[in-house]
Amino acid sequence: MSEALLVQEAGAAPAVAPASGARLFWRRLRAQRAAFAAALVVLLLVLVALAAPLLTALAGQDPNTYHPDLVDSAAGGVPIGPFGGISADHWLGVEPQTGRDLFARIVYGARVSLGVALFATVLQITLGLVIGLTAALGSRGSTSSSAGSPTSTWPCRSWSSPWRCWRSSPRPSPGPS
Repeated sequence: MSEALLVQEAGAAPAVAPASGARLFWRRLRAQRAAFAAALVVLLLVLVALAAPLLTALAGQDPNTYHPDLVDSAAGGVPIGPFGGISADHWLGVEPQTGRDLFARIVYGARVSLGVALFATVLQITLGLVIGLTAALGSRGSTSSSAGSPTSTWPCRSWSSPWRCWRSSPRPSPGPS
């Protein structure tokens, strides 16, 4: 522990160490009610998506099973019953024309959406890292013989500005006058 935190002046209040990053994050999140509510909703959606097989098994439904007996084919495939076929067996009703359970389809659809979002995020971070490191290091990461030498032209590589290249280019030395 730092000596500055251990030393106290006579009659002064005890020194308090600053909050860690995680504590500070949770304190600020709890202080903003809208942000806290949004975080809870996102957490709930992620948990529902991850628990899709368990929830559909609990409901006793499969997202791909057709129920032709639950739709009226004479009326254009409209679900039989009130409110689109909502019942104890089908919590959000059934899909028109096919009779597939809507709750099971929504839960499994959230799972697919979560996978796509995760893949896109990992891809974006990877590309950003590669592009950022390439821009920062230039040719210093290469194994060519000129890399690292004082006469190397690494500032004039791909993403540098023309001004920087002109400024760092060798100039002829003035000859005898």
